[in-house]
Amino acid sequence: VWSVAFSPDGKRIVSGSRDATLRLWDAQTGQPIGQPLKGHSNPVLSVAFSPDGKRIVSGSWDKTLRLWDAQTGQPIGQPLKGHSNSVWSVAFSPDGKRIVSGSSDKTLRIWPGDWSGLMRLACDRLQYHPLLNAPETVVSGELIQVGRDAKAACDARPWLEARQPTPQPSWWEKTVDWVAGLWR
Repeated sequence: VWSVAFSPDGKRIVSGSRDATLRLWDAQTGQPIGQPLKGHSNPVLSVAFSPDGKRIVSGSWDKTLRLWDAQTGQPIGQPLKGHSNSVWSVAFSPDGKRIVSGSSDKTLRIWPGDWSGLMRLACDRLQYHPLLNAPETVVSGELIQVGRDAKAACDARPWLEARQPTPQPSWWEKTVDWVAGLWR
């Protein structure tokens, strides 16, 4: 076991292991909960629960971070890639909307910590990609509709509440966005 963390309510523990898995444990009995969480290809060096206890983030020797559903044990999305060496430390922000990771590549990276942030990141990165703008030029058949559906989802921006005014970013958010922009 390389890393452990308590859930915010203190009822569960998550551990990261040399065998590339995570495990959930009952903090009262010490018994494992469910099956090991599999997805990393190398040892899991760091783990953390989100402040609401619904998500887990893990960092691995495989240079990636993964998000997990803490209730089902299923991975959330694809691995987060950007570090050029092992990820030794991960943590959620107090509001759970961001994740910070530290790596032996001598960098810190800031990542979206919830589905809306991940959607925003994906849409921003795919903004000019032919898959969203002209799917028929890069794929065929059913995948054309997948590209069109992805474009519609990104254009609709379902993660934003239309009735809420757009908040002005704080100096902290501007700094975090600037730092996050360094790895794009």
